[in-house]
Amino acid sequence: MVGLTGYETSLGFGAMGEYAISDGWSAGLALGYTNFSIRSTFPPGFEPANVPSIDYTIVSIIGFGAYHFRPFETIDPFLYGGLGYNSWNFKYLLDGKPVDIPPGFSPVYKSGVGMALGAGARYHFNDLISGRLTVGYPFLVGLGVDVAFGEPAVKKDGDTVLPKPVVVDTAPPKKYPLHVGLYINGKASIKTEVAKGWKTGPVFNTPPDFGVSIMAPFGKESTVGFGLDLGSSSYGYIMKPESNANDSNTVQERFQYFNVFPHLNVSGFIIGVNWGFKTNYTTYFVNGDTASMVGQYVETIQSGKVDTTVLTPNPNGPAYDPTKYVADIIEIRIGGSIPIVDSDIGRLSLNVMAGYTLTGMFIDYRNYIGSYPLVQDPNDYTKLKRGDPEKTFNPVIPSLSVGVQWYFKIGL
Repeated sequence: MVGLTGYETSLGFGAMGEYAISDGWSAGLALGYTNFSIRSTFPPGFEPANVPSIDYTIVSIIGFGAYHFRPFETIDPFLYGGLGYNSWNFKYLLDGKPVDIPPGFSPVYKSGVGMALGAGARYHFNDLISGRLTVGYPFLVGLGVDVAFGEPAVKKDGDTVLPKPVVVDTAPPKKYPLHVGLYINGKASIKTEVAKGWKTGPVFNTPPDFGVSIMAPFGKESTVGFGLDLGSSSYGYIMKPESNANDSNTVQERFQYFNVFPHLNVSGFIIGVNWGFKTNYTTYFVNGDTASMVGQYVETIQSGKVDTTVLTPNPNGPAYDPTKYVADIIEIRIGGSIPIVDSDIGRLSLNVMAGYTLTGMFIDYRNYIGSYPLVQDPNDYTKLKRGDPEKTFNPVIPSLSVGVQWYFKIGL
């Protein structure tokens, strides 16, 4: 494997072994390596003579499991997840030269538990060689080549392939199997980019995602079809200052949407684009107090200079409506529906779904306090002030949901 990793989008390399436990399930072991540097930044006028940087190297070992939706087809989509250990090493550099670590220095990354999670697909060129594409973590996007070993899918007697037995189908013609059902998924989410002076954290969303799901196969015998989910989706994250964070200044932001999710279902492997229409937005401190993270952006002219400010209304005021600042969203989703129980009347499945919003959560990023970096005051370097807003800090949210789904099979 080779690809971009989730560590400062560095280039990573990996190797793995995977053992097929059954037609769909497999287990394996993966090794990974990456190296990258983080260079310190300073406000204009405060750059030191020698700029420090940290050079990180990581070696990881991860045990993982995977579920393959079409293991005997040319295109084989799968989901994977696992845990292991990350061994981090770092060097402290000044202008690119290694020096002794300064007293009190603490690295951003430390050795400890590692994880892998994502989705992908293999393209089987033949029984021996396959190409692999994955998206997820730690490989945000990864490419690889697989080489198969062991017994082939069809056993051979010497050089002769055993013929398949002839089966005479005396059953009545099958009806068209339309699937209609309900789903409920628990979900965790976080925001990606954070302005300087802020930190973020994950939120386990309440209420869970729920709704109605429809799957229409492309034919009576087809395992490929068009799906449509209609329901409620929740998203969220934590925002807090980098220093002196506590329950009274740590804000939980939660968004709710009515979602319309058309998708392609390939033997349970799902990919599509979700459209979210805003229904609610709430913010409150961890200690339970009300909080406000949005306000009306205004521009004022002072002595020929544009001065940007955010006015934050009283969150307890009768006219305060934070939802009006929230935008509808577009989200790409990829995941799978793994069957647990399958009968003539219906199917119970385990749902695993990863999502990533392609649009910001607010109509105008300048109305959101989290878009304003906290920078040193040039008049007093010991104090922080709010900088100019930046569009890149309009939150986009990755999420992971796990839940169950029940489909009724309606024959037409």
